[in-house]
Amino acid sequence: MAKSIVHPSSKYSVIILLILSALLPGCFEKIYRSVDDLPRKAELILPSGKKLKIDLALTNREKQQGVSGIQAKDYPDDRGLLFVYWNDEFRRFWMPDTHFDLDIFFLDKNLKIRDVERNVPHHPGWQNPSKIPKTRTIFCAHVLEIKSASLLAKEIEPGDTLRWSSEPGFDIYRKVMKAAGL
Repeated sequence: MAKSIVHPSSKYSVIILLILSALLPGCFEKIYRSVDDLPRKAELILPSGKKLKIDLALTNREKQQGVSGIQAKDYPDDRGLLFVYWNDEFRRFWMPDTHFDLDIFFLDKNLKIRDVERNVPHHPGWQNPSKIPKTRTIFCAHVLEIKSASLLAKEIEPGDTLRWSSEPGFDIYRKVMKAAGL
């Protein structure tokens, strides 16, 4: 009968390989040094398990632009725009130069829906600023805009928590944005 012989140093080799396999994957992750390095598209998972594709508004310029100027036919019903901030504040949104009604969701830092305003009317153009629809002022970390006509928007209710399903993880966005002061 053949006897297996294991050299004592090979036991240590296995242990070292196990340790390295646990540590090395982190060494190969992409490093995001600025907001400009972060991807602008992601997906959120709704409580129903359905996925919502989102664009991300990270910079002040992107947040000011929002969905302004986008025609309804050019913005799919299964897409949303997530305004990402690193801190909670009182936020109020308005709808200049929008071409479709919006459901606007106010979220905490963990993507839990704190409040929602449904069917916020569109307002093509910038004329008559006093007549441009505005939301209530809500204390939140993030804001998600989805077309009111979207079936996915109708599934989301206050108290629901959305899940991030993209790389890099959502915590990376918050850390980079905090460092940038956004």
